[in-house]
Amino acid sequence: MIITENLSKIIRGRRIMTIIVFAFLFFLFKFAFAQDGVSISLFPESGSFRIGDEIKMDIKINAAGIPINASEVVLRFPPDNFEVASISKNGSIFSLWPKEPFFSNTLGLISFIGGTPQPGFSGEGNAIAVKLKAIKEGESSITFDEGKILANDGKGTNVLAFLHTAKYFIMPPG
Repeated sequence: MIITENLSKIIRGRRIMTIIVFAFLFFLFKFAFAQDGVSISLFPESGSFRIGDEIKMDIKINAAGIPINASEVVLRFPPDNFEVASISKNGSIFSLWPKEPFFSNTLGLISFIGGTPQPGFSGEGNAIAVKLKAIKEGESSITFDEGKILANDGKGTNVLAFLHTAKYFIMPPG
């Protein structure tokens, strides 16, 4: 009788422990694979193109449901492999431009500071669109020198969590 009661307590204890472990793993898994959070990304993030091709690259902002009111971006591209053909603000989530979109093909640089009035922006959308022209074959990365996304919290809190770069492969002309 005593052995049966002790065995029953041990089994119940293990069941409870198993439930706790599975609950912990579930929440850990859910957190680990949750949405990236506030991010700046390049689209397309990868691809193969030919010398002479124009690549439409969007700089996307994902505010992940957090109201934001400004973003600052500085991108680097290899000027031996690409040149910027144009930059467009059409369809941007930003309507205020403390620093207009700028590029230098000599330096391999793209930059801007964009903002939006109250109540801010909390979704996902394009900041600017860039047309790159592929001029030399090889594998090239477009990377961020700087990135900020400021919360619409009256303090200018930088809520940026991730910067997603792009990698393109340029092939000889077809």
